[in-house]
Amino acid sequence: MFSTHSSQNAKHLFKPPIELVALLLYVAASGYTVGRFFIDANNYTIGYEAYRNADCTAAVAHFDKVIDGWRFADLRNYASLAKQKKSQCLNLISAKETLSGDPINVIEVKQ
Repeated sequence: MFSTHSSQNAKHLFKPPIELVALLLYVAASGYTVGRFFIDANNYTIGYEAYRNADCTAAVAHFDKVIDGWRFADLRNYASLAKQKKSQCLNLISAKETLSGDPINVIEVKQ
C-alpha cells in the first residue's frame, strides 16, 4: 500500500549549503544595522535640535526612541549620546519645575 517512491523523493529535497544560510543571515543583519543607524541618526539629530532650543519634552521623546531601539551595534554611539543628553534635559526640566513653584523652593535651590 505504501510506496517507497515518496520516501525517495524526500531525499531529493533542496538543502541549502550552510554557507548560503550564513550569507543570508549576514546580509539581513547588516541591512538591519544600517537601517537602525539611519533611524538613530535621524532621531538623535531631531532630539538634539530640540535640546538646543530648550524644548526638552520633544528632545526626550526623540532621545527615548534612540535609547529604546534594539540594535546589534551602537554605531557612532548615538544611544550613549542620547542617554547623556536626556539626563541633562531631565535635570533641566526638574530645575524648571522647582523654580516655577513655591518661592521658598527657589531659595532652597540657590543655597
